[in-house]
Amino acid sequence: MPSEFHQFANLPTELRLKIWKHALQPISPSRPRAHFFSVTNYKEDGDTLKKLRVQCHLGSDCEINHGTTYCLAAPKFGDSHSWTNNNPSAYLLDYGMWNACHESREVIEKHYKMNHWTAKFRQGRSSMDDNQPVDACVPFIYPHSSGSWCFAIHPNQDLVCLQPINAGTVGYYRENPYFIEDFCMVDYAIGMRGFPNLALEYDSSWYDGLDEIRNPNVLFEEMSPRGLFVRIIVWMVESYSRNQTLYLIDYNLKRTRTEDSHALSNKRKVFSSIDRRFVEASPNWGDYSDTWSRSALEFVDRINDLFGGINPTHFCLGHGFEGDFGCNGCDTWEKWGWYNIWVHAEVLECEKAE
Repeated sequence: MPSEFHQFANLPTELRLKIWKHALQPISPSRPRAHFFSVTNYKEDGDTLKKLRVQCHLGSDCEINHGTTYCLAAPKFGDSHSWTNNNPSAYLLDYGMWNACHESREVIEKHYKMNHWTAKFRQGRSSMDDNQPVDACVPFIYPHSSGSWCFAIHPNQDLVCLQPINAGTVGYYRENPYFIEDFCMVDYAIGMRGFPNLALEYDSSWYDGLDEIRNPNVLFEEMSPRGLFVRIIVWMVESYSRNQTLYLIDYNLKRTRTEDSHALSNKRKVFSSIDRRFVEASPNWGDYSDTWSRSALEFVDRINDLFGGINPTHFCLGHGFEGDFGCNGCDTWEKWGWYNIWVHAEVLECEKAE
């Protein structure tokens, strides 16, 4: 029998909606995703990325004084910043659904319960002790010449990796220790927790000269990516952020022995992107003996040794240490207790997606 091909727009509405729903990428709390953004201090970095910034979904209705200094923008994987070129971010999995047509956008907005979460964010919350939903979905807007691209993340469960345009202009402790709070989409005032799973990309150059440093305050003052790492750790300790983790992504770290992926997911956190996954590394040297040297694991261990068990917000970081336990300005050990950086820091290895 001869068959007739119908254009998609001429198909029955019920069939079109079913097709759109099949096109959705499944999202669930059991599979956190990984997203990448550049972060820029536009007052000091200039307007280089002005046309690649994301905006708050609420627009002029947003009542939070947001974006006063820092902005999120397209990441850089290659020679230039781009939302699409070589970008592994999981938010691109939904790019087609957001941009195909009005009908597909309605389907994905319903899938993510955008109206529900937008209403929640407009209401705000009355108490810092309110339950913070794991499945909260935050919409971001990227305006461009042909319209606006909307994409969504689950900031309370997803990994958000920030690529500073200039580590010396982002989050310098004495001027703005809480630079994460400049992003209104994840502000505590609307029931969010900032980025509980925050990440930076590690480079082996961070280890250069580290063995010669005796006082962690040197790193704290350093206008470098590793200095930013230390300052974020200090911010997390100072704000009692025990539910937040700062991850270092080490692209060169490889396990000596392979592990079953399903068993691995049950033991450690795994964040998925388009073509790769980021797996929480074990701090056991034997698991990474071939790539341990100058790795993110060795770097964090060395920073932990520099702290010497001292809470990094303690004033003794400024006047130096004396002996194995104690410092020049403290009378007794009991005054400052013991600190382990692994409470706030973790390392992620990168693997190809299966």
